[in-house]
Amino acid sequence: MEVELERTYASEREAEELRCALEADRPSYLRTERTGATLRFGVSAPSAASVRSTLDDLLAALAAAERVRGIGSRSSAPNENRSG
Repeated sequence: MEVELERTYASEREAEELRCALEADRPSYLRTERTGATLRFGVSAPSAASVRSTLDDLLAALAAAERVRGIGSRSSAPNENRSG
């Protein structure tokens, strides 16, 4: 099973910083590629459960790298109305 994921950042520099941050712990079954400001990830695994586990790990590491660098705080998602 194969899955591809892509995320576009505000600049090529941001995308490259994140690619480099994730490279140290990248397993062989996870491909990373940067084209301009876009990062693409490809996961190949024998089962859906393995793909999901890898994506969970990838997204957690990516979120942590974004937080540390102050990247990705600009969300295109609508603001949630939190009352109470």
